[in-house]
Amino acid sequence: MDVIYTPEQTQFLIDNIQKNKDLNDSFSVFMYKEIREDLPRLYDLLGTKYIRQNKLENALVSFYKINQPYLSRFYTMWEEKNNVFDKNPFYHLKYTPKFITPKDTILLNKYTITKQLLTYLKKAENTNEIDRDYYYFLVANAYYNMGHEGNVSMMRRIKTWSRYSLSFIEDEAEFRQSILAKKYYLLAKQHAKTDKFKALCLSMLIRCENHTLSYKYFEDEHFQFSKIDSPLAINQYYKELHEDYHDFFDDLVSSCDNFESYFNARR
Repeated sequence: MDVIYTPEQTQFLIDNIQKNKDLNDSFSVFMYKEIREDLPRLYDLLGTKYIRQNKLENALVSFYKINQPYLSRFYTMWEEKNNVFDKNPFYHLKYTPKFITPKDTILLNKYTITKQLLTYLKKAENTNEIDRDYYYFLVANAYYNMGHEGNVSMMRRIKTWSRYSLSFIEDEAEFRQSILAKKYYLLAKQHAKTDKFKALCLSMLIRCENHTLSYKYFEDEHFQFSKIDSPLAINQYYKELHEDYHDFFDDLVSSCDNFESYFNARR
């Protein structure tokens, strides 16, 4: 179901269970006895499928129907560690020191993250909002963190996934390449008011582009990312940072410890 079923097929199954779960004849009891207990899991799967299609409103409705005991049981440290919501995806990046002071604190789960993402998207797309660059950056962080190097990859993946082989899940290209993150980092850069913040956006775009280049390793057996002599020759954002923001180049490529000062230079 995780790989093959469409959201519509998953919803059909849920509707069928809801319609027939209280039937008491022997066949219905046999048919629905166990699967009726899986409704929270099915709503989780349905919402995850909508996230994969970037249908956030539909995902929000599905995640809202998951009961709290399921969320607490399935997404805690008592389960496999890949399922733990322990870092806010809008403000924290894996392997990166904290560099953004959170303005909003939420209890982290699939519902609250989806709701917050919709809120920030609405702010970012509001032409009267003076901090559009800020909200686009937070949105980009969330999409980045839903990918294979993110801290909320479980927004897109129900089970443990392999770093070394591709799956047949419909959003595998997005999961591996951070395409939506790239889109929103570009919009953050477009609406940025200072060169230092634009340079920081480029640093994140370099990461996203490296994901795209690495993805080619899976798709093209002749492509070897490790044998590229210079990232300047292949990563367009690395080249742009080097040529157009040269004064900040060493700061940003030598260490991500400098991210905080560049983010705080947004205004």
